[in-house]
Amino acid sequence: MYIYIDRYMSCVPSNKIKQFANKQKNILKKFRSTKMRFEESSSKYLVMKLINSSIKTLGLKDAALFVYHYFPNVIVEKLISYLKGFEPNCDLSVCEPIRILGDNNFDDQTGSSDKPWLIKFYSLKCSHCVDFQPIWINVPANLDGFHFGEIPLDHGRDLVKRFQVKSLPHIILLKNGQSYPLLKGSYTIENIIDFVQHPETYNDRSDDEIDCSNTIKSLIRLFSEEQTTLKSYSMTSVNNSVL
Repeated sequence: MYIYIDRYMSCVPSNKIKQFANKQKNILKKFRSTKMRFEESSSKYLVMKLINSSIKTLGLKDAALFVYHYFPNVIVEKLISYLKGFEPNCDLSVCEPIRILGDNNFDDQTGSSDKPWLIKFYSLKCSHCVDFQPIWINVPANLDGFHFGEIPLDHGRDLVKRFQVKSLPHIILLKNGQSYPLLKGSYTIENIIDFVQHPETYNDRSDDEIDCSNTIKSLIRLFSEEQTTLKSYSMTSVNNSVL
């Protein structure tokens, strides 16, 4: 389940984080080397070892801030991608199902519900929709009290006009008779949860502010869920690496 973290958390590293980074400057210098390849076992070991050390010294939140500010962007991106590979898929026997909606059944399905609806517009011909699908199918595992639906473009032409869909994928929230589009930030689980919790004000923030705070939230969540994986990977890697 998603760990709720203050949406207005600071993206500025504290003096404690700066001091820790200064002590690790030799390792961080290696991370900036053009020879550094995260895919290599020795490189992964260094990354995971430093992450574990930062979690132990700084705690989850400050460790995430440390990684966000002092690791090269390419390593942060690959790290998140690597850790997401260990995330469990949504258990269909437990998760709220994602219902197929269209022009012919939309009002009947959503109009009689006592729960908010989170709905995705998509097309099978849309490459961004395909890339987003692994995230989307796990959204129900991270949100309670919602219905979930998806509308294929070919089955929802009238709905596309009704909700002024300009691009795909497109997410809307139906809540208390109102509809809210998700217009800002990347389509991550953190951003989606932030959006459904604050639909009236979410789009008032800048893309940079949203993505900065939610990248850090993503790291916090992944570090929290994957500490066992991080530690076990570090131990496995050290046995297979020459440092």
